[in-house]
Amino acid sequence: MSQIPTCVAALAQDRYATHVDTDRRTTDDVVEWIAADAGLDLQAPRLHPARYQLRRLQLGIQHIR
Repeated sequence: MSQIPTCVAALAQDRYATHVDTDRRTTDDVVEWIAADAGLDLQAPRLHPARYQLRRLQLGIQHIR
C-alpha cells in the first residue's frame, strides 16, 4: 500500500493518457481496440471459441504447481 501514491503519480504521466475501459469487453475486443488506437493492423485471425477455451485450459494446467 505504500507504493500506491508512486504508482498513481506514474500513471498520471502523458504516456499513460489513454485508458481502455475493459469492463464490458472481451480480451479480443481490447486487443483490437489497442491495435486500432496504435495504428496497427492485426495479421492473425481470432481463435475459434472452442479453440480459445482449449488454449485457456492448457495455460491453466501449465500454471498448476
